[in-house]
Amino acid sequence: MLKENMTNKLMIFERKIMRKIFGPTRTDDGYWRIKTDQEINDILKGQNIIGFIKKQRLNWLGHIERTAENNIVQMMKRWKPMSKRPIGIPKTRWEDDVLEDTNKGGGGSGDDDDNNNNKLIYYHINVCCR
Repeated sequence: MLKENMTNKLMIFERKIMRKIFGPTRTDDGYWRIKTDQEINDILKGQNIIGFIKKQRLNWLGHIERTAENNIVQMMKRWKPMSKRPIGIPKTRWEDDVLEDTNKGGGGSGDDDDNNNNKLIYYHINVCCR
């Protein structure tokens, strides 16, 4: 699960690395300056590490769903513990995170084809996982 503070740290780290990769910008008066966040977003066209992670989760779920029923990963996904859960707020399951990603729109590239694929995947997830 990507918590908000981890998401922020990943985004900051990604921008730091992209500033190193793309280098500084030379201004009209001859000075050099670092690229702003907006310039980096324009270069990357809205794609970021968080969108990539969410897409990889969906890819992994599709891989799991396509495996045989006797596969160890498939069995662990469907396993229900026999003991009582501890008192308090239950921990978020991986499957719940994937469903939340699909509800929010998944990726982050903004392509219509990706959105249509996400709708199909969302339908498949709700039918199979619920």
